Amino acid sequence: MSIKRILSIALCFLLAVSFAACGKDDDSEESERLSFEYTLSDDAETTDDGTDPEDNWTANCMQETEPEEETIPEPTIESTTESTTESTTESTTESTTQAASVSTSGSTSETASETSTGATAESTSSSGSAPYTGAVRNGNLTSENGKYYITDSSTGVKFMIVNKTYPVPESYSPGGLTSECSSAFKKLVAGAKADGINIFSVSGYRSFSKQKSLYNNYVSRDGKAAADKYSARPGHSEHQTGLAIDCNSLSSSWANTAEGKWLAAHCTEYGFIIRYGADKISSTGYQYEPWHIRYLGSAELAKKITDSGQSIEQYYGIKSEY
Repeated sequence: MSIKRILSIALCFLLAVSFAACGKDDDSEESERLSFEYTLSDDAETTDDGTDPEDNWTANCMQETEPEEETIPEPTIESTTESTTESTTESTTESTTQAASVSTSGSTSETASETSTGATAESTSSSGSAPYTGAVRNGNLTSENGKYYITDSSTGVKFMIVNKTYPVPESYSPGGLTSECSSAFKKLVAGAKADGINIFSVSGYRSFSKQKSLYNNYVSRDGKAAADKYSARPGHSEHQTGLAIDCNSLSSSWANTAEGKWLAAHCTEYGFIIRYGADKISSTGYQYEPWHIRYLGSAELAKKITDSGQSIEQYYGIKSEY
């Protein structure tokens, strides 16, 4: 073999060794660079998800280099909380505003109350037909300017009738208890005081709008069917006539107190009756209310109806239903 060929082989061998050494140095530099960059960006011992950053880095390095599918990022906790808070605040504010509108006495907006309850107050009979007028048991029933009156045949006393069948016009407003009713009630209070009994009014005259607000509020709380058992729809409340008074306590147990017993025994002496008796629910359409008295304008008539053991509806043979 010639010297020239031997030198060529040796030169090729040396070049191969040199290239191999250079490749190892480049790999070492790349490894050190990746490690340095990772340390700069993740200097904590763990990542946000609680895993070891070194494990994450190793796993990422082992993944294929193909691009991952694009995913929609989930909302951060901060933005979700803010959105929920704003929504809750807005909803709560709206509900509170509506509730305040409904509960404020007399002067508040009734529109909010109607919206929150979803019920429309009624001032006329649900049948749409005019209530019956004419001869009735023990008297005669007439209509005058949208109001209904019963004239008792034995006493000649004429009084306004208001129940679920017979309404009073929305426009009717005495502005308070009638002067005659107010005077009679003062005498009743004085008579009770003379017997050591304290009788007082907790609710007297109520306007159409006030009754509307109260009724709709009850419907919102208990439902229409339940509310109709203890609250009159606007235009059907005796309180709008200025001839009805709720005394002392709105609890059926009050009937067993000294005050309740005195009122039941003596109210007729002043022209009043206990309007909604415990055994008269089916005829009046309302639950027992020992506190609710109704002025009829005559002690004689009040005593006659009370002694009969009947309600006004039973005594005169009329209905009370929507």
